[in-house]
Amino acid sequence: MLRTLRFIFIGLMILGVILMVKNLSAYFGITGDGPFIHGWVTMVTEQEPVGTPHPDSTHSATLYHSSHHKLVTIEFADMGLLFKEKYLAYIVFHIAAWLLGLIILYQMYKILSNLEQGMVFQEGNVRRIRFIALSVVSIPSLLFVSNWILAGITYTFHGHQYITDMHDLHRERVVIGALVALLIFAFGEIFRTGIRLKEEHDMVP
Repeated sequence: MLRTLRFIFIGLMILGVILMVKNLSAYFGITGDGPFIHGWVTMVTEQEPVGTPHPDSTHSATLYHSSHHKLVTIEFADMGLLFKEKYLAYIVFHIAAWLLGLIILYQMYKILSNLEQGMVFQEGNVRRIRFIALSVVSIPSLLFVSNWILAGITYTFHGHQYITDMHDLHRERVVIGALVALLIFAFGEIFRTGIRLKEEHDMVP
């Protein structure tokens, strides 16, 4: 089973590299019509929220919406515009998140390799688990910062002024990532305690 899992993680790493290279080449217009960046944002308008009857009731509940979640794409006429600091930073943060994802897969592959060789309670495994925990919270944080770059764009549509804001899901993902990271870190501490107990047991004559 461990061998099968190792091959699965190898396949995921290969797939991740292909997708990362595909996204990077698309950003710079190598595989598409031209350079661009895109990301999910919340469209906020100054108009009053519109209320509509809730579909599950007649008069006891009303739905209100004052913003829309949209995938915004910014296309550049030439490559020079893409190399402005904020747009280049967007790509750097996105690629950094991809790299951390690949590193997580590699760390899991190495942990499974150690387990297959019978090396369970090893300091190397603890370090890898801690790095995975740090990466799990870093990925949504990097995506949060990168999508923050798309916030603050103002435009007029159908007579109403809209401005882009941070997508709420980005904040939730950071919180969820932090909670998952804590669980993984606690799992690493269990391994570290196991190592200490094993060392104490080995010292007993």
